[in-house]
Amino acid sequence: MLQLHDLTDWHIRYTAGANKFGWMTQFVAEKPPETWTLVTVDLFKDFGERTIRGIALTCFDGEAGYFDHIYLGRSVTDLDRIDASGMADAPPREWTAAELEEKWGAISSQDAAAAYLEFWTLVHAKAAPQFLGDKLRAIQEKTGTAAVKKWLAELDHDDFATREKASENLSSIVDTAANLLEDELSRTESAEVKFRIKNVLAKRAAAGPGPVGSVGVSQVERAIRILEFSRTAEAKEVLEKLAGGDESDRIVKAAKEAIKRQVK
Repeated sequence: MLQLHDLTDWHIRYTAGANKFGWMTQFVAEKPPETWTLVTVDLFKDFGERTIRGIALTCFDGEAGYFDHIYLGRSVTDLDRIDASGMADAPPREWTAAELEEKWGAISSQDAAAAYLEFWTLVHAKAAPQFLGDKLRAIQEKTGTAAVKKWLAELDHDDFATREKASENLSSIVDTAANLLEDELSRTESAEVKFRIKNVLAKRAAAGPGPVGSVGVSQVERAIRILEFSRTAEAKEVLEKLAGGDESDRIVKAAKEAIKRQVK
């Protein structure tokens, strides 16, 4: 149990596992995690405006508990900027193409600790901006606005197999095309199209957004954040190139937003 003290008492609690004493708490898991697990919570949403004056880490039944790296921030973006990997102080090294490819896959790993480490490894990798730029441009070419609009039209095709294939294609790239799907959902009068788009978006909502170390944030979003946090001339150039295009493209939009955040 994590307990936070405000101006009056220890009423702010988050618990993984049993709440032995029945204290008021928000649960983050049904049982304590068996491995290192990243948990992100919204204090304001859960408890309202508070002034935090103290913190307590509590374990029950006489067993040991391990807590590490507890951070407070105003937003998920603030938390994402915290580099606790130690990579910034490590001697620079060159990564092979195969190693970069492996790290590209790992940043969306179900293992939050591994995803976090590889994320920051790429932030500090000299060759990462060019590598990630190539990856993102390939995604744009394969699943750009034109392809998405074609698949959206096919959701109302007379042929069932064509409709199914279009749904499958859209599900595979929903992280980068959600805005186009939502626009079509608001426009279309077809019950079939509405049903299929809602199903596709529901799968994405089930994964949910989150910080860079958590499951549910797409490779594309993480790649954009890596470029944003790198703050090198090469990363900035890649972002600027990615930002030049149709704003209905999620990658273009994400790159523009990253550039704006860098200016602040």
